[in-house]
Amino acid sequence: MKSESGLLLEQSPPKFNMRTKRFIFVAFINILIASLMFYFYTISGSSALFAEFIHNLCDFICLGVAAVSSYLSSLKPDQRRSYGYLRAKVLSALLNAGIIAFASINILLKIKASKPVGSYMIIVASIAIPLNAIGYLSLRNDESLNARAVRLHLLMDTALSTLVMFAGFAVSLGYYWIDAVTAVVIAVQMLIHSTKICIRCIEILMQFSPKSIDVEEITSAIKKIPGVKDVHHVHVWQIDEFNIHFECHVMLDCCLSLKDADEVRWRIEEMLRMKGVNHTTLQMECSCVNERCEICRTEISSFAVASGSDFHGKT
Repeated sequence: MKSESGLLLEQSPPKFNMRTKRFIFVAFINILIASLMFYFYTISGSSALFAEFIHNLCDFICLGVAAVSSYLSSLKPDQRRSYGYLRAKVLSALLNAGIIAFASINILLKIKASKPVGSYMIIVASIAIPLNAIGYLSLRNDESLNARAVRLHLLMDTALSTLVMFAGFAVSLGYYWIDAVTAVVIAVQMLIHSTKICIRCIEILMQFSPKSIDVEEITSAIKKIPGVKDVHHVHVWQIDEFNIHFECHVMLDCCLSLKDADEVRWRIEEMLRMKGVNHTTLQMECSCVNERCEICRTEISSFAVASGSDFHGKT
């Protein structure tokens, strides 16, 4: 179906992509682990298992949010949403970070001294470790912000389940305080991780320049291109974790022909593409824009005559 402007619009509803399906699969693994952790927590009284239950429950909720955002980000752009829903993934990652931070604080508030059953801690941890490994491997080729966050979650879950297992051995030997310490470690790890994700998301939403892009280095490199007099109004930002946008005004030597100016544009775009920029907007300006030189006045007058306009090169 075409719009009034002739733009062909996508009308067929998008299907769940492979990334979304992987998120759903990992979410299933997490809710299975969370269920096991909750059951063994109720019969053992372990604070560490309670922390791991909350941790995996948060992972399940976050994966659900990530799956929805992955689906939304696959929707086709339209006239009103020209970028589509690309930032849905960033917003979901920010929401997930808030959920995890809230949960970690609640874990710290609910930790209490007890005498848990160490054997139950060992059993459930030995089940959780391979399940987390399966989830991690299913996302190993996905480099999106959400997938990296989930992979890190699963890697930390594996490490924390291993810690719970060792804590179970220690508790079995009578070192009951290890259980509470393990719960604190889990909660602190969740808080640190959520803070890092939150900062990264805010940087994208506030349109900070990506850390991988050195703006001064790029500006200097553009100025070294023959025919370029100056560069200003430089902005670099990200729509999401994959799409880096760059815009600037490039002041050119007024003696350059249109063909030469286009060559300058091509060289700038190629240089930026090599640095990971995939969307470039360049505004070319004449170096004598405020005080027309003889060359510019002649060319503008010729253009005015050819086009039949009344413009005579006045600034």
